[in-house]
Amino acid sequence: MKYLILLILLLCPPKYVDAQENKPKTDLEEFKQWSDVFLPLLDQAIKLENQSHEKKEDKKNQSKENLGAPVNQKDSDQIVDQITDPDKGAIRHMFDFIVRMIDKETTKRDEQAKRLDREIELLVSGINEVGIEETKLKLALIRWQPIGVKRIDTEMTAYYEDLVKDLLFQLNSRR
Repeated sequence: MKYLILLILLLCPPKYVDAQENKPKTDLEEFKQWSDVFLPLLDQAIKLENQSHEKKEDKKNQSKENLGAPVNQKDSDQIVDQITDPDKGAIRHMFDFIVRMIDKETTKRDEQAKRLDREIELLVSGINEVGIEETKLKLALIRWQPIGVKRIDTEMTAYYEDLVKDLLFQLNSRR
């Protein structure tokens, strides 16, 4: 029975509804909530798989009198097969989801970095036309906008703050 419940939870993970916020959740927030449910189930599936392998080894060592596996063994084998199926298994879906999330984060980071770099390049190349003071003001307004990934946001915020400080220092020493 518990294997059937495990299978149902793996195939249809429960959705959590945040009562405080009605705004749509980002993929990362959904992934975090889903992974909180999925990871314990994955641990259970791994335990089942290990037990399955141990029981198969025990069967090989036993005499041929026990021809059939117990019902629970068959259920656990079926669950493990469904989880580890390379095309349709839960592990494959989890892997695909993680890859999609990483690609999405990388794309967001790269797009914003290109935009900010282009903006800085245009400001620096147009110093003679606009003037140093206006260029410094516009440079001081350049900021990394958080994309929702703490590691990337921290890293890129520090990078652009340092870059703008260096450029402002160079413009101040140019006077």
